[in-house]
Amino acid sequence: MFSACQEKLDVNKEKEAIIAALNGESEAYLAMDSTKWMSYWVQDESTLRINAGEDSYSVAKGWKQMYMEMKANMENDSLLADYKDMKFTKSDFNIKVYPGCAWAYFNEKFTATYKGQPIETEDMQLRILEKIDGQWKIAFMGIVDVSSYKAEQAEEAEEDAED
Repeated sequence: MFSACQEKLDVNKEKEAIIAALNGESEAYLAMDSTKWMSYWVQDESTLRINAGEDSYSVAKGWKQMYMEMKANMENDSLLADYKDMKFTKSDFNIKVYPGCAWAYFNEKFTATYKGQPIETEDMQLRILEKIDGQWKIAFMGIVDVSSYKAEQAEEAEEDAED
Protein backbone atom coordinates (compact mmCIF):
# COMPACT_ATOMS: atom_id res chain seq x y z
CA MET A 1 0.00 0.00 0.00
CA PHE A 2 2.74 2.50 0.91
CA SER A 3 4.99 1.55 -2.02
CA ALA A 4 2.62 3.29 -4.43
CA CYS A 5 3.25 6.55 -2.57
CA GLN A 6 7.03 6.26 -2.65
CA GLU A 7 9.06 7.75 -5.47
CA LYS A 8 10.39 5.12 -7.88
CA LEU A 9 14.16 4.80 -7.94
CA ASP A 10 15.58 5.24 -11.44
CA VAL A 11 18.70 3.10 -10.94
CA ASN A 12 20.32 4.00 -14.28
CA LYS A 13 19.83 7.72 -13.67
CA GLU A 14 21.32 7.36 -10.17
CA LYS A 15 24.31 5.39 -11.51
CA GLU A 16 25.00 8.18 -14.01
CA ALA A 17 24.81 10.76 -11.22
CA ILE A 18 27.19 8.69 -9.06
CA ILE A 19 29.74 8.36 -11.86
CA ALA A 20 29.46 12.12 -12.48
CA ALA A 21 30.10 12.78 -8.77
CA LEU A 22 33.12 10.44 -8.72
CA ASN A 23 34.60 12.08 -11.81
CA GLY A 24 33.79 15.56 -10.48
CA GLU A 25 35.64 14.83 -7.24
CA SER A 26 38.71 13.70 -9.21
CA GLU A 27 38.56 16.76 -11.46
CA ALA A 28 38.33 19.07 -8.43
CA TYR A 29 41.40 17.36 -6.96
CA LEU A 30 43.39 17.77 -10.19
CA ALA A 31 42.37 21.45 -10.29
CA MET A 32 43.46 21.76 -6.63
CA ASP A 33 40.06 23.34 -5.94
CA SER A 34 39.43 22.52 -2.26
CA THR A 35 36.01 24.20 -2.20
CA LYS A 36 34.75 22.16 -5.16
CA TRP A 37 36.45 19.00 -3.86
CA MET A 38 34.69 19.42 -0.48
CA SER A 39 31.30 19.57 -2.19
CA TYR A 40 31.59 15.89 -3.14
CA TRP A 41 32.09 14.62 0.43
CA VAL A 42 29.93 13.81 3.43
CA GLN A 43 31.24 16.21 6.04
CA ASP A 44 30.90 14.45 9.38
CA GLU A 45 32.95 12.23 11.66
CA SER A 46 31.82 9.01 9.94
CA THR A 47 33.74 9.94 6.77
CA LEU A 48 36.70 7.64 6.15
CA ARG A 49 39.49 7.38 3.57
CA ILE A 50 41.89 4.44 3.36
CA ASN A 51 44.76 4.19 0.86
CA ALA A 52 46.96 1.10 0.66
CA GLY A 53 49.86 0.27 -1.61
CA GLU A 54 52.91 -1.95 -1.71
CA ASP A 55 55.01 0.12 0.68
CA SER A 56 52.58 2.30 2.59
CA TYR A 57 49.08 3.02 3.68
CA SER A 58 47.19 5.98 5.09
CA VAL A 59 43.96 6.39 6.99
CA ALA A 60 41.98 9.58 7.54
CA LYS A 61 39.19 9.15 10.07
CA GLY A 62 36.49 11.77 10.14
CA TRP A 63 35.88 14.79 7.97
CA LYS A 64 37.98 17.20 10.03
CA GLN A 65 41.18 15.15 9.65
CA MET A 66 40.56 14.39 5.99
CA TYR A 67 39.77 18.00 5.13
CA MET A 68 42.80 19.39 6.97
CA GLU A 69 45.14 16.93 5.19
CA MET A 70 43.64 17.58 1.76
CA LYS A 71 43.51 21.36 2.22
CA ALA A 72 47.21 21.38 3.18
CA ASN A 73 48.02 19.32 0.07
CA MET A 74 45.98 21.57 -2.20
CA GLU A 75 47.54 24.73 -0.80
CA ASN A 76 51.07 23.37 -1.32
CA ASP A 77 51.88 24.86 -4.72
CA SER A 78 55.01 22.72 -5.08
CA LEU A 79 53.19 19.39 -4.51
CA LEU A 80 52.19 18.93 -8.15
CA ALA A 81 54.68 21.33 -9.76
CA ASP A 82 56.65 18.52 -11.42
CA TYR A 83 53.52 16.81 -12.79
CA LYS A 84 52.01 17.63 -16.19
CA ASP A 85 49.04 16.25 -18.13
CA MET A 86 47.52 14.51 -15.12
CA LYS A 87 44.44 12.40 -15.77
CA PHE A 88 42.30 9.91 -13.86
CA THR A 89 40.41 7.34 -15.94
CA LYS A 90 37.81 5.21 -14.22
CA SER A 91 36.52 1.94 -15.68
CA ASP A 92 34.74 -1.33 -14.93
CA PHE A 93 32.11 0.20 -12.67
CA ASN A 94 30.00 -2.03 -10.45
CA ILE A 95 27.44 0.13 -8.68
CA LYS A 96 24.64 -0.84 -6.32
CA VAL A 97 22.03 1.82 -5.63
CA TYR A 98 19.64 1.92 -2.70
CA PRO A 99 17.32 4.69 -1.54
CA GLY A 100 19.66 7.23 0.08
CA CYS A 101 22.92 5.33 -0.31
CA ALA A 102 25.03 3.44 -2.83
CA TRP A 103 28.38 1.76 -3.25
CA ALA A 104 30.60 1.84 -6.28
CA TYR A 105 33.52 -0.42 -7.09
CA PHE A 106 35.76 0.49 -10.04
CA ASN A 107 39.28 0.54 -11.43
CA GLU A 108 41.18 3.78 -11.86
CA LYS A 109 44.24 4.59 -13.90
CA PHE A 110 46.30 7.70 -13.20
CA THR A 111 48.54 8.95 -15.99
CA ALA A 112 50.84 11.95 -16.04
CA THR A 113 54.27 13.19 -16.95
CA TYR A 114 56.56 13.57 -13.95
CA LYS A 115 59.75 15.56 -14.52
CA GLY A 116 59.46 14.78 -18.22
CA GLN A 117 58.90 11.03 -17.76
CA PRO A 118 55.55 9.33 -18.34
CA ILE A 119 54.06 7.60 -15.31
CA GLU A 120 51.05 5.39 -14.85
CA THR A 121 49.48 3.85 -11.78
CA GLU A 122 46.46 1.63 -11.40
CA ASP A 123 44.25 1.08 -8.41
CA MET A 124 41.01 -0.54 -7.35
CA GLN A 125 38.54 1.58 -5.42
CA LEU A 126 35.45 1.14 -3.33
CA ARG A 127 33.36 4.21 -2.54
CA ILE A 128 30.29 4.35 -0.36
CA LEU A 129 28.03 7.31 -1.07
CA GLU A 130 25.06 8.94 0.62
CA LYS A 131 22.43 11.03 -1.10
CA ILE A 132 22.19 14.35 0.72
CA ASP A 133 19.83 17.08 -0.48
CA GLY A 134 19.53 15.32 -3.84
CA GLN A 135 23.31 15.06 -4.40
CA TRP A 136 25.55 12.00 -4.14
CA LYS A 137 28.32 12.55 -1.57
CA ILE A 138 31.26 10.27 -0.77
CA ALA A 139 31.27 8.88 2.78
CA PHE A 140 33.99 6.24 2.37
CA MET A 141 36.89 5.86 -0.04
CA GLY A 142 39.03 2.73 -0.02
CA ILE A 143 41.91 2.53 -2.50
CA VAL A 144 44.33 -0.31 -3.16
CA ASP A 145 47.22 0.56 -5.50
CA VAL A 146 47.67 -2.51 -7.69
CA SER A 147 50.42 -1.13 -9.94
CA SER A 148 53.22 -2.93 -8.13
CA TYR A 149 51.29 -6.19 -8.11
CA LYS A 150 50.68 -5.99 -11.85
CA ALA A 151 54.38 -5.25 -12.44
CA GLU A 152 55.30 -8.26 -10.28
CA GLN A 153 52.90 -10.50 -12.22
CA ALA A 154 54.38 -9.30 -15.52
CA GLU A 155 57.92 -10.08 -14.29
CA GLU A 156 56.83 -13.56 -13.17
CA ALA A 157 55.21 -14.18 -16.56
CA GLU A 158 58.44 -13.15 -18.32
CA GLU A 159 60.47 -15.48 -16.09
CA ASP A 160 58.06 -18.35 -16.77
CA ALA A 161 58.33 -17.69 -20.52
CA GLU A 162 62.13 -17.85 -20.31
CA ASP A 163 62.05 -21.21 -18.50
